[in-house]
Amino acid sequence: MQAEHFARLAAGVFVAVALAVAVLGGAGREEEPASEASVPSSAIPANPLRAEMIRCARIGEAAIHDAACLETWAENRRRFLSANDDWIRDRLPVPPRIKPEAR
Repeated sequence: MQAEHFARLAAGVFVAVALAVAVLGGAGREEEPASEASVPSSAIPANPLRAEMIRCARIGEAAIHDAACLETWAENRRRFLSANDDWIRDRLPVPPRIKPEAR
């Protein structure tokens, strides 16, 4: 009889603690919906590609079906993976010429 009573008491204490944690943990959080108007204009970069990347990130899963986001991602991949551009070739170090050894 005492074991059954102790088990019920322990379950009641567990539920009370869980409720207290849930109430106190959620009391300080009042999330307001994120909107583009709440973001200061200084936080949005001047680079149009970067600004579009941020917009696509904000719209979430809908960006998968957004044609502008698909084009932006393709352009970003092209810029990232392209090594044929002059601007990158000018910045690459020139490898030293190795003279063949005389035997």
